[in-house]
Amino acid sequence: MTPSYYQAKRIRELNETNKLDSDKIESIFLKQKPNQSKRISLNEERIRSVLIKDYKIEDFIIEALKRYFNEISLDVCDDYDLEI
Repeated sequence: MTPSYYQAKRIRELNETNKLDSDKIESIFLKQKPNQSKRISLNEERIRSVLIKDYKIEDFIIEALKRYFNEISLDVCDDYDLEI
């Protein structure tokens, strides 16, 4: 594994204060790096074509998903750990 800048810095800091152990190293490496988080990319033009003027895209998508899952079944939301 190659540590990120932050991970290397944190390991160095813990080592300098004699607080570094295998558990701390493991916890540092298990934390998700910001550049590794999942992202969703959507075509803004396609979404805007169905939006009411000045409606926020994120609000629209969340509301649409809530309504969709309410329609098909609340059980599906439990499978995906969604709150409605």
